[in-house]
Amino acid sequence: MDSQDKKVDSSWKEQVKQEKSGTPAEEERDDASEGRDTANRALPPPDLSALVTGMALQTLVALGEVKTREGEDVPPDLPQAKHLIDTLDMLKKKTEGNLTPEEQAQLLEWCYRLHMAYAEKVQRLTTGEGETT
Repeated sequence: MDSQDKKVDSSWKEQVKQEKSGTPAEEERDDASEGRDTANRALPPPDLSALVTGMALQTLVALGEVKTREGEDVPPDLPQAKHLIDTLDMLKKKTEGNLTPEEQAQLLEWCYRLHMAYAEKVQRLTTGEGETT
């Protein structure tokens, strides 16, 4: 084979160069292209309400109650949902007497709602209600 016939793929060199220079990862470029500015967004100060709401949302996702961005169902992950509910219950017990009335009401409300949603999901799955074939 003649040296003039060889084709050298040097595109990988550019990729390595970009990675070393700190060029944003593919996911960050995707976020930016979708209008989400991840580098300069201001985050609210951490507080108990945000923590509880975030955990509650994670629980709803684990229960399969939240659809993906594409509108697809998320399969339930009952052990994960139970773990999150138990974590919120633990938080409720550990913070007893140290919460504002609003924080306490929010935590109690989410714990109640999530316990009920979990029980309903387990019942639907064990009786076969709501299943699609």
